[in-house]
Amino acid sequence: MGRSLKYPRVAHNRLLLSLAHGMGHRIGQFGNPDFCGDGPLSNLT
Repeated sequence: MGRSLKYPRVAHNRLLLSLAHGMGHRIGQFGNPDFCGDGPLSNLT
């Protein structure tokens, strides 16, 4: 879509969690729960 976002020092687990939420899967964690504490990434829409 031509947009680039920078999230400094954010675990990839949160990105994968955001992708799952975007596809309708409301899971609470993806992979190691220590890296998913803040939930899905913000400002992706």
